[in-house]
Amino acid sequence: MQDASSDGTTVSSAAASDCRKISAAEIEDWLVGYLAELLDIDKEQVTKTVSFERFGLDSAAAVAMTGDLSQWLEVELHPTVAVKHNTVNSLAAHIASTIE
Repeated sequence: MQDASSDGTTVSSAAASDCRKISAAEIEDWLVGYLAELLDIDKEQVTKTVSFERFGLDSAAAVAMTGDLSQWLEVELHPTVAVKHNTVNSLAAHIASTIE
């Protein structure tokens, strides 16, 4: 059985119960590290309230980031979730609340 949010973030019930709880702060840290590496900048330069588009991510890069995040979390995320939740803070909070 799977649970889906309105934007298509999907978490299988078994995966949600078997996986460790992960906080929004942990997801934020992962996203900051990902963006810093992708953009070849220091983590301190990644502002969590700035849109992914402002960092220069196009839709293909956002989908790739979502795929990598999905693998790290071991949950299925809709490929375009980062479009609706387009900042580090927003995306991390949304995902953390979805997989609780």
